[in-house]
This record gives sequence, C-alpha cells and structure tokens, in this order.
Amino acid sequence: NQTPPKIDADVQGRITDLKHVISGFSGLSVPGEVSAKARLTGPYRQMAVESLSANWQGPGQSMAELSGRIANINKLAGFDLALRGRLSKADWLTPALPKSMGKLENAGFSAQLSGDYGQLALRAIRMKADDANHLNITLAGQSDVTQGTGGAALENMNLALTFSAPTTRAARALLFEKVPELGAITGSAMVRSQKGDPALENVVVRTRDSKGIAVDLKGRIANFPLEAARPNKGYKLEVTMKATSMSLMGERMGWQLPLSGPLDLKFRIEGDTRALQLNRIVLSGGGSDALMLGATGQLAFGAWDRADPLRSIDLKWQADSADTKSLGTVLGRELPELGALSARGRLHTVAGNHRLDNLSVHNAKAAPLQISLKGQAQQVAFWPKPAIDGIQFTLAATSSDTARLNAMFGWEKRIPAIGPVKASAKISGND
Repeated sequence: NQTPPKIDADVQGRITDLKHVISGFSGLSVPGEVSAKARLTGPYRQMAVESLSANWQGPGQSMAELSGRIANINKLAGFDLALRGRLSKADWLTPALPKSMGKLENAGFSAQLSGDYGQLALRAIRMKADDANHLNITLAGQSDVTQGTGGAALENMNLALTFSAPTTRAARALLFEKVPELGAITGSAMVRSQKGDPALENVVVRTRDSKGIAVDLKGRIANFPLEAARPNKGYKLEVTMKATSMSLMGERMGWQLPLSGPLDLKFRIEGDTRALQLNRIVLSGGGSDALMLGATGQLAFGAWDRADPLRSIDLKWQADSADTKSLGTVLGRELPELGALSARGRLHTVAGNHRLDNLSVHNAKAAPLQISLKGQAQQVAFWPKPAIDGIQFTLAATSSDTARLNAMFGWEKRIPAIGPVKASAKISGND
C-alpha cells in the first residue's frame, strides 16, 4: 500500500472586484477587496486549512476578518472560525435592508463558527447597528445554520434583541409601516426557535412622548417568520395607552377627537396578522367638566388590504356630557342648551353588518326640557370613512311649563307660560 500523498503548502490570494463573487440581492454591489492566506496540510482527500486569515477591506473604516481553521476542506467539516468586523457609511448595503429603515451609518459584529457545512453553529453572536434615523439595534446570542433541500435555514435560535430610537417612526422597520408617532421608543425581545419559524418571547416595548403620551406593550408572538411576506401568528400582547389629552392622541392616530381630558386605553392583541383581534378593550377618557367617554368590548380584523378591514365589532359604550355645549363642540354643531347629557349604546356586528343597537340618550330630570332618544342604526361604517345608514330613532321631549324653554335659548320671556308640553318624533334615514 502506498502512503497517500500529503500536502503542506502556504497559499494566498486577493480579489479586487467582488461584483461577480458576492450576489444574492438584486442591486447589491459589495465594494472593496478581499485578501486571504492559509496553510494547507494533510492527505489530499482529507486536507486541512490551518492558520486561515481572510480579510475584507471596504470603504472608510469598513472591514471584516475571518480567522481559524477547517479540519477537512474536502467535506467542509470541522470549522473552528472567528468572525469580526465593522461597517461605516454602508450605503451599498441599502438593497439588503428593509425599505423603511434608514441608511446604515455604523455597525459592528462578531461570532464564533464551528461544526460542519450541513450544520454550522454560530456562538457568541454580537451585533450592533445604527441607521441614519438614529435607530439603534443590538442582537446577541447563538443560532445554528443548517443546509437542507430548501436551502439554508436558521435553527436552535436563542437571540436577545434590543432597540431604541428617538422617534417611533424611526423604528417602523421593526414594527409596521404605518405605526403612528408616539414618541421615543425602546424595545426588547427574545428570538427563540428549535426548527421552523422563531417565536418572539418576553416582548417589551415602550414609547414616551414629551407632550404626554405613554404606550406600553408586553407579551409574545408564537410564530414570527423571518420572511416579510408571511404573516405572524399567535399574538398575545397586552397594550396600555395613556395620554394627557385625548385630542393629542387622536391627532397622532389620525382620528378627529376634539376632546379635552386624559385618555386611558387597555386591550389585548391576539390572533394572526391576517385575523387580528383586539380583545378586553377598556377605554376611559375625557374630563368631568366636559365630555367623558367609556367603552368595553372587542374588535376583529381581516385582510388589511380590504377597503374595510374591520371584520366584527362588539363594543358597549357610554358618553356623559356636563352640558350640551361640550357635545356640540365634539359634533361640530351649535346645539340648544339641554343641560347634562348621558348616552349609552352597543356597536356590534350581525350577519356581517356593523350596527348600532340599544341607543339611549337622555338629559337630567331637572332640565327645562327633558329629552329621551332611543333606537338603532342598521348599518355603521368606519372605513374608508365613517357613515351611518338605516337610522330608526324615537325622540320624546317633555317640559313642566313652556316658559321654562326660555332658558334653553338664553331668553327671558319670549315663550309664554301656557302649561306643560309634550312632543315626540320618529327620526329615520342616514347621516
């Protein structure tokens, strides 16, 4: 038997144009050059790569270094490598980043690589990045990269994610594109999986606005695919939203809320991206000297690309106004003064239609004119713009003496005293 030939050689090389070497993202062109050197040793069929040192030098201070050894280069087995690097002003990386993320300003990364090509273990992962919108992201932990029939996949992930930004919109790449501006934001989560889609656990997100908005979110998402086109599943998130002014919160959320007083809103997010539910809603807001609102219930959404994504609603609500003027301000209309008003109702979905039932509006018994409005509306729309159709209201009004009606209009004695008055009417149609 002949002894297998052995190799003992030093090799080195250099690549000055990476355009045709590194690909995978349309429009991505990696600048800079790569140089490498190593020592090849051992039998030809089981050749080892020793003292490997590969270096990439990019624009500015951008660089990356891979060092260590590969026990069997023929089978791509026995990796024992260290990776580290940094990036600065990496405009060239933009095609590989989410579109809503700013240009990458600075980044640093490092990891230990071991195992085989079929299952590569990444340990001591450390990554930190800052973009042009001052979004700061850190990622630390470990993961495996496995090769299968469907290509490379991440498994056995255990990564700690943290982020912060001076504005909520700066972090929309990590949240959702149309997230409203709610102030400075911080967040953290554990990204974990064995096989398949990872879960986001121990999610904690906070926003704080100097004008008096505070939002807290915590919980988990059971399935969080890394492919943006696939929906998330298994939301279980508790949300608390507080604001010193309801009108300010309405402005940020894109709602018309000409209301004074604070807002306190709690709810639970459950379901999937394409079947999202807001459950256990508890809302209170307004001031005791003006209009106070309250609501409890739930909302369920369907596909977000529909003209009306709201699939179903079940909200019991109440509104109490210290005087009629406050209500007129909200409605944008001048109303006669009827004193304090109280309203109750239920918004719910029946056979696919959102409707208003159990409406009851009345004022104080001591008011010059006592009113009572009851009824329903067969169809209520919220998107693309609010609308009410199929109104069926019954209005009743009584007064102990007609002369008392002068107070409603600020008159003295225009209406003479001719005794009690009663009136009723049916109101129908749409808004």
